[in-house]
Amino acid sequence: MLITITHGQTSFLVAALLGLGALLVPGRPWLAGVLFGLATIKPQFGLLVPVALLLTREWRVIGGALLGAAALGIVSTLAFGAQVWADWFQIGGAAQGAMDEGAVGYAKMQSLFAAAMLLGASSGLAYALQGALTLAVVGAVGWASRGKRFDLPLAALVLAGAPLATPFVLDYDMVLLAFPLIWLASQALEQGFGPWEKLVFVMTFIGAAFARPLALSAGIPIMPLILVMFFIVLLRRVGENPRAG
Repeated sequence: MLITITHGQTSFLVAALLGLGALLVPGRPWLAGVLFGLATIKPQFGLLVPVALLLTREWRVIGGALLGAAALGIVSTLAFGAQVWADWFQIGGAAQGAMDEGAVGYAKMQSLFAAAMLLGASSGLAYALQGALTLAVVGAVGWASRGKRFDLPLAALVLAGAPLATPFVLDYDMVLLAFPLIWLASQALEQGFGPWEKLVFVMTFIGAAFARPLALSAGIPIMPLILVMFFIVLLRRVGENPRAG
């Protein structure tokens, strides 16, 4: 939170859009969709959302998301002119190059791609590892969504998987984890923590505070492993609580 505030990042806004959108899917599907559509300002964190929405057949939410994204695009064009889209694609290419070359600093990033690069892997291997992890997370969300309804357990899983599914994620983006952490805490209050869940909960809550300094000083990336463990904990929770479609 401190880094988000002092760096002037948009992480609070993106987390609010995705978190509130996921919360509102069952009761306010059109509004939830609009919030998802507005969250496309950082599209790398929305990869899992359409997977879950399509498999849970949330057509009104999907419609709202299309409307929200379209409205955002129209307003942006009216405000800044059509040239803004060419500039956006150009900046996107520059950002890709900066990530490949480590201009951002792999120690500041929290993805498996960045961890592999920090440990000396080639970019090809790093992208391959990230691609395998992304596919695994997408597959897990697909398994958890198929034939079910979109509810809070699935919402928590989607949000917990969002930082794992992209190579470009930094420590200030971890504020998104507040929502699945709150859900897991509520479940623990009702049912108690399962094996290793309390440790993973604490590590996820405090991990981002230590991830950057540890990676900068010792070259040890800890956050991708913590994120994987947290995702597995939530996936197990979802699997143990079948939901009707």
